[in-house]
Amino acid sequence: MRLSTFELDNLAGDVLSWRELMAGGPQWLTAALAATEAARERLRAWFVAEPRRASEPSRSEIAGRLQFLGDEAIRQVVLDVLFGLPPVVVAFVLSSVVMLGVGRGSAGSTLTLSTKATTAAAEGYALKLILLDGHRSDQDLRVLIAHEVAHAWLGALPRSEDMRQPAEGLAALRELGRAAGEWAGAGPWPGLRVVRDLQEEQIRSERQAAALAASWGWADDAERCAAGAVIYMSQQMEAAL
Repeated sequence: MRLSTFELDNLAGDVLSWRELMAGGPQWLTAALAATEAARERLRAWFVAEPRRASEPSRSEIAGRLQFLGDEAIRQVVLDVLFGLPPVVVAFVLSSVVMLGVGRGSAGSTLTLSTKATTAAAEGYALKLILLDGHRSDQDLRVLIAHEVAHAWLGALPRSEDMRQPAEGLAALRELGRAAGEWAGAGPWPGLRVVRDLQEEQIRSERQAAALAASWGWADDAERCAAGAVIYMSQQMEAAL
């Protein structure tokens, strides 16, 4: 039995509340799928909009609406993964995500994408952009796709005017790196708490994404992903030293 719209609208918002209600919902409605407030809001909105949805989208429907740029061989692997995901996640990907992948048929491409290509963009929201490495094996690529889709689903989708440019985020990390270098040897660095908070957020995000992808059948090493994210952040900070 699917959760009612009333129940979804009146959730307390914490994972325990979801666990208590999940026995009556679709099998794909898991705690991992509702791990963040952004995800819970998407679930509420989807059930309100589609309370009687009886079937999952077909592969041809997904293929017709997927915003993918790059090599066709990678696109087919993306479709393989999306076809097995919960319909609420597929709907989100089709409305709010653009994927790019090269490395199987080309080394690079120059393509054009309309700023109104997706529902989210047309409504003034920023798009989620997923980059895929086509040099991976099909199996590794499937795990990667599921993991990155999980990140996209769990993360917030800001409005376009509130969105920072990627370079701004890197610049902020590098500024922390410069500050740490300048403070070296002068006692405990006041910014250490900020760095630790950022690292903890990265670790939490990676573990949540890995848990969600695993619930879809695409298991990844959560701790390896978390360590990789922390290393990447540290490298950006060190680049400023």
